[in-house]
Amino acid sequence: MVLNQKSGRKAENIIKNLMTTQFESDKSKQFELVLRDAFEFLGFDATHIGGSSDTDVLIVANIGKESFRAIVDGKTTKGGEKGSVKT
Repeated sequence: MVLNQKSGRKAENIIKNLMTTQFESDKSKQFELVLRDAFEFLGFDATHIGGSSDTDVLIVANIGKESFRAIVDGKTTKGGEKGSVKT
């Protein structure tokens, strides 16, 4: 993927938002929405579902005649250790 200036800024914003929202466990929906945005940026069809005991994000990759689906379940933390995004 070649990034132009506009898509480079968008990628930087997504990274910044992932780095911030991963530690806001009281705002887990915001983290889920940023996860959706990240997968959309990578070219997936991404739908936020959310809600208690439900999938956070459904992603779909349409490749030629085939379609692949996966679920994304994101977790936030206040501690900043377990599973945190590293740069």
